[in-house]
Parts: sequence; structure tokens; C-alpha cells
Amino acid sequence: MRAIDLTKYFKKIEAETPDKDFIPDILLTSGDNSLYVEIAVTHFLEEKKVGSGIRIVEIHITEENDIDLIKSCNLSEEDLRIRVINFRKTPVAANIAGQCTKTVDSFIVYPNGKCILCPIPVPEFERLSNKVVYVERVDRLGRQAPEEEFVKRLERAFSKGVSVRNCWICIFHCLRYQTFESFCRLKKQVVDNSNQAVACKRFAPMGNLPECGLLVNARRRVFESQLAFTNNQRKTKDKPGVNVPREDHPPGWQSTDTSEQPQTPSVLSLTSGIPRPPLVRTARCVFCGNVYAENSGRWWWFNAEKSECKCNNCEKKGLS
Repeated sequence: MRAIDLTKYFKKIEAETPDKDFIPDILLTSGDNSLYVEIAVTHFLEEKKVGSGIRIVEIHITEENDIDLIKSCNLSEEDLRIRVINFRKTPVAANIAGQCTKTVDSFIVYPNGKCILCPIPVPEFERLSNKVVYVERVDRLGRQAPEEEFVKRLERAFSKGVSVRNCWICIFHCLRYQTFESFCRLKKQVVDNSNQAVACKRFAPMGNLPECGLLVNARRRVFESQLAFTNNQRKTKDKPGVNVPREDHPPGWQSTDTSEQPQTPSVLSLTSGIPRPPLVRTARCVFCGNVYAENSGRWWWFNAEKSECKCNNCEKKGLS
């Protein structure tokens, strides 16, 4: 906001001097122009003075510290103790887009296929929208898990023919048993960031999206695999003369250190009788965009209400 020195516009300053039908606390005049400064302690402006059309700056004083506001000679309309009356505000033509602090939750696909879901400043949103970049505004971010919203937007962009390179649409992607982390069946390793597909030489996008959606399809495959494994164990156990070693996990299961990141989905009613994973709250790192579970131990701070966190890697990098 632009600062204005009133003493450059009003040459004469008087205290409690009659002017027309009023006696303002401070009267600033310059020719036919006048401005009142009223100090409101117990009595505020009367309707007659407000309706006079005279420009008035009213300063509310409720405690001794408020007097420092007057001594500073720096009054701001944004200060709740300041009230301006009868000022005609004229729009000024200027490019102040860089000063805008408002953000827009957006899903962005860059030319190299990288996808992100995060809040960006309004000027940046408009700049990207005018470029050869796929940008979609997200109006409901925060009403559901960030991972679910991300996959939903990813599906929409892919179905529109946008060139997307993400592990979620790769034929080798799946969810890991128990922890529900993204997992690469080709490399046999956990996928910390689904944008790893941008640089992956073995990335193979699926031909068509599953009708039920990527997230539901991946979770259902985990449930079906677990159910098939359980049924097979029961059949083998029932065979006479067969000694079945105890095994609590389906084939291909790998032990997981408790410090790793589980990406636990919300419970889905897919098939009755299928075991459901325990609910674990997750949050997205505000710096790198990766998702971490509350019980993973891989975050520096964790805000479950906002689904935001700062991971240990970003803390080590000194990002703030």
C-alpha cells in the first residue's frame, strides 16, 4: 500500500478549531480542502459529521499504548484502530501481480510428464495456464486424502491424452502388501516418488485405465492376492499327510523396516470377507511433495489436520 504524507497536501494544521458546523480534534486545511482527524476514546463520530461529506480519519484509542500510533505519524487503513470516512478511492492502473499473496490449489503436468499437486501463487497459475503446460485448478483439496486427489487428477489428465509419465500409470506399478506403499514389480523396490517414471527407461504406460480407477484397482489387486493366498494355505493344510510350514504372508512379500513409509488408503468396501488394512493418517511434504504416514518416522514435523508435513530429507537439505 502506498504511503501518503498529508503534510505535503495540507499546509495548515490546527487543534480544536471551529470549521463550518463542527469542531474537529485536528483540522487540516489547504485552500478549500479540509480533512478532520478525530480521536475516539469514549465518543465516536456522530451521524451528522459522517454525512457531511468531509473527509475524516478516526483513530480509536482504548489504552495508553495506542497513543504511540499517533506519535509514529504513520497511519494505515489496514490497522483496525483506524477508520476512514468519505474518501473517494480511485483505482490506479498498475501491474502489481507480483505482490499477490493468494494461492490456488493446482494439479500441474509439465512438458516432461512430471505431475505435482500443490498450492501455487495466482500469478504463477495464470502464467502456467498460458504456456504449453497442463494446469487444472483443484477446488476441493483438503476434503480427501492428497494421494487420492493426486491419482484422480492424474487419471483425468491421462484420459484427455496429456503426455504423463508417472509410476501410477505404469504396468509395473502395484501396492505393497500390508504397508500399501507404491511398489515397482520390475525393480522390486519401493517407489518414494511416483515422478521417478520421468527418468525411468523401463517406463511402460498402460493402454487403458481400469474402469474402477487406478487407486481402487491397485487396492483390489492387493485384497484379491491376499484372499487367494489365504485360500491356498487352507486347501494345502487340509490335505492329509502334508506338513505346511507356518507363513503369515503371501508369496513375494518382503519384510519392511518400521521406519519406511506406508501409504495406507482409506477403507473400501470392495468384496465382503476381504481383510482391510488399518487406517493410518498420511500427509504430504510441503517441500518435495512426497507422502508419508504418521507412524513412518520419516518426517521432521507432521500436521495431521492439514495433511502436511516436512520430511527428514528436506530437513537435512535445510529447506524452510
